[in-house]
Amino acid sequence: MSLPNHIAKLQAAADRKGKALDEDIREAITAYVRREVEAGRIKDQRGVVQYLKSAGYEVPREGDHYITILHPETQKRLRLKGGLYSRVDFNARETAAPGVRYGVPDPDRAAALAAQLEPMVARRARFHRQRYGAGDDERAREPEQVPGQGVELLSRYGPAGAFVQKPPVSRYHFI
Repeated sequence: MSLPNHIAKLQAAADRKGKALDEDIREAITAYVRREVEAGRIKDQRGVVQYLKSAGYEVPREGDHYITILHPETQKRLRLKGGLYSRVDFNARETAAPGVRYGVPDPDRAAALAAQLEPMVARRARFHRQRYGAGDDERAREPEQVPGQGVELLSRYGPAGAFVQKPPVSRYHFI
């Protein structure tokens, strides 16, 4: 199974279970709450709770750093976390860092991971050079070093089936 197909399969399974929908709902709610905060109509967690209730969401639980809402259509609980939903550390200016979205090309993340991978590859190559020696171009061209060259074929020494052991005809007869 190739990796992109595996990721697509996991995403399809998440879609069937409704997890992708939950993430989209959280993002949409956070965008609406952020817009109200930026407009100055919400100043603290209590204001966020009032806004969500007026939007049709039931709020069964409020913690110091989160709010749990009940989706009106699916009746699923969704936990909203971060500075916009915190009672203790309410932060109107917080911009939540976007999470990693697997299966979607992200050149910035690819560049960051390549920068992490490059030193690891160099370190491993250095280890192999120290352990097995540095392969030079002249040695690589020698016949015993190049695959398929300098190999003697069995066909030069006899017919094709001469070296294959034949099964006995009966259990008392051996060849």
